[in-house]
Amino acid sequence: MFIFNKLKSLIKIIKGSPLGLFIIIQFIISNKKTNIVKLFSSKFGHFLVNTEIFLREKYSSKENFIFFTEETIDNELLLNLWNKKIKIISYDVGFFLQKCSFFTNWKYYDLRDFTFPRNKKKYRDKNYLFPKKQINFDRGKYFTCSIRTSNYNKYTQLFNKKELDSFQSWRDTDINNFLLAMSRATSKKMQAIIINKLFKNNLKKKKHKNLIFHKNYDLEKIFNYVINSKFHLASSTGIDSISYLNNIPTAYVNGTLGLGFHSISFSDLSIFCPLNIYSVSEKKILSLKEHIKLLKDLQKKFNIDRLELEHQKYYGVRYEKQSSDEIYNVILEIKKLSQNKNFLKKKDITLQKKFWKIYPDKWYFNYTNACIFNKRLNKTIISPYFLRKYERIYFK
Repeated sequence: MFIFNKLKSLIKIIKGSPLGLFIIIQFIISNKKTNIVKLFSSKFGHFLVNTEIFLREKYSSKENFIFFTEETIDNELLLNLWNKKIKIISYDVGFFLQKCSFFTNWKYYDLRDFTFPRNKKKYRDKNYLFPKKQINFDRGKYFTCSIRTSNYNKYTQLFNKKELDSFQSWRDTDINNFLLAMSRATSKKMQAIIINKLFKNNLKKKKHKNLIFHKNYDLEKIFNYVINSKFHLASSTGIDSISYLNNIPTAYVNGTLGLGFHSISFSDLSIFCPLNIYSVSEKKILSLKEHIKLLKDLQKKFNIDRLELEHQKYYGVRYEKQSSDEIYNVILEIKKLSQNKNFLKKKDITLQKKFWKIYPDKWYFNYTNACIFNKRLNKTIISPYFLRKYERIYFK
């Protein structure tokens, strides 16, 4: 295996060397500092978010930046949009340049290290991929939403045999609960646009007149739908990042506490409705203290802070799907918040305080040690309906 990998690397270097040598000569002549940047192109959300965060935090017109993809490109439409903004070369050429960076003294960045922003001010002040355009819909008459499904990348799943559930099917949206919530939350005066690709076929038999799908999927048009929407209902899938990158009021469902609650990235106006953890052996939903204790133990034993399917089996627990009433009420809540209405009652404020008293002051992403939650800087509200519903269980 070692010899095979070395041979594979050598072939990549040979394939990338002709154009790579030309680029080295061209950029050495420029006398500007040069950076070589590997994009996180194998997953749509990271291809979008990590690239945008890097540009907002690191890009300077006074320096040269050369971007290259990974071997896998999740979304060609997104690649085409990024190509309009930055210089992107192929993986083989980028691999050659990366190996030569020791001699060229070029700085190398791997965008897997840029999943979360370091500086919230820089993160909010700049914008690279999202020019704001007006669209045909009246902003006050629609909101955008997404549905999470694990089968969106069947090819990757087919060849990824190492992981038990590589695309986290346990996070999939319960379609029936989603549609039931939408039937209550939408009307002629407030329609919802689903921004995912290919879901129309899945939902064809479950029509809803105020739920809008796309005949021809145009990613740039999707960006503009979200940017001009009243608010966004996020299901913790990659395309939801459009909303928080543009600071659109956002309600989050299908999200997990710990890694999934990265409020450092969230919109200034945001509401989070977390997934509960259910203990199969004890036949109960865990309290917030038990929930946090389990995540901390998970960090210590497995260096991860979200219960993937293998960890759920190890601990004898599972994540509970979001119910229709939770989805419906978080829509009502974000609608009021987007209108700057003070909708928190005295009891709600008390429950929010109880939650924050238990939840850790800071939470760090294990992979990069980036702080993804800071209580002092946090603006996100935990869904008031969710806390009222589970008050007796959550705050034992």
